[in-house]
Amino acid sequence: MMRPAREKVTTVPQESLRLFVRESLQFEYAWHYHPEYELTLICNSRGRRFVGDHISDYADGDLVLLGPNLPHTWCSDTHVAQRPHRAIVAHFSDSFVGNAIQHCPELHQVRMLLDRSLRGLSFTGPTRDWVAHELELAVQLSGLPCLVALLSILNRLATSPGSHPIASQWYTPPRDDQMNARIDIVCRYLVNHFTEPIQQAEVADLIGFSPAAFSRFFKRTTGKTFVSYLNELRIGHACRLLSDSRISITTVGFNSGYLNLSNFNRTFRRFKGVSPRQYRDAHQVER
Repeated sequence: MMRPAREKVTTVPQESLRLFVRESLQFEYAWHYHPEYELTLICNSRGRRFVGDHISDYADGDLVLLGPNLPHTWCSDTHVAQRPHRAIVAHFSDSFVGNAIQHCPELHQVRMLLDRSLRGLSFTGPTRDWVAHELELAVQLSGLPCLVALLSILNRLATSPGSHPIASQWYTPPRDDQMNARIDIVCRYLVNHFTEPIQQAEVADLIGFSPAAFSRFFKRTTGKTFVSYLNELRIGHACRLLSDSRISITTVGFNSGYLNLSNFNRTFRRFKGVSPRQYRDAHQVER
């Protein structure tokens, strides 16, 4: 991915965790990381979630636990919500339960959960619904009651069968500053321009690479080929257009960066397993 900015998580001396509501007219693309764990519940928002080397759609109810220093961001669609985008976020470090988490048998499963979260974990099913309810209550608390509520939530997550790793097992954040700076330029450009015609050579030129060298650099840094990464952005955008509008399939493809309808249909089927029309029809049935 691109170079993440290190975020300073603000806490007060009397608290070992920060639980708060994040509310904004838009969740902007802000690729970042921090040494704290992060538990995020999306209450009202839809868009694209970026975690490590993984890109996916998110919507209301998205629940994710992220380990320390794992780059991430949520980038919302501004046209899907008339109300402000809203999320409940908890930041905490190992110190929030001190040495107890290392030595108490009762907290063994929580320790294992935190270890698994180094790749990021998403949660589905009844556990997610229960945690969403508990977080809405916990965000109104402070001090010890808030800490106890969070520990109870983590314990529930630790035993949940509905947890799924997010970043791939091969992902490691880039550590070279020069490499970080270059991939930052590239990925920020792609996020802002993926609906436009883009040639790999022109993107390579942004950082002074030949096409061949750029191809190796991009795959080594992101774990994906340039074409695959670009198509993930485009197909995700197409899915939202198919779900939220009645514009023609041809227009959806064009507005997602595809100038050729057959190429759009072929690429969409490769990523989603169905045609754009089948995807739209299935979504309408679900609604």
